[in-house]
Amino acid sequence: DELDRLESAGVRHLIFHLAHVNWIDSLGCGCLLKAALLSERHGKQATLVLASDKVRFSLRQLGIEERFIFATSIEKAREHYL
Repeated sequence: DELDRLESAGVRHLIFHLAHVNWIDSLGCGCLLKAALLSERHGKQATLVLASDKVRFSLRQLGIEERFIFATSIEKAREHYL
């Protein structure tokens, strides 16, 4: 619901800072996928900053890793939207 509210408010792409996320379950992956779809509707990709190997593994297992840009810092992530 929150992602729908953000889109209604004009948000067109999302950056998630995941430095403190050690693992992610299917609910979390579903939320990230919904964010990716929101960004894709507006010609962008959602960006994950400092995603751990475990998070990337989960996304890869679900076949959705390629839907995201991976960045090593917020500054690097912002470069994709300028």
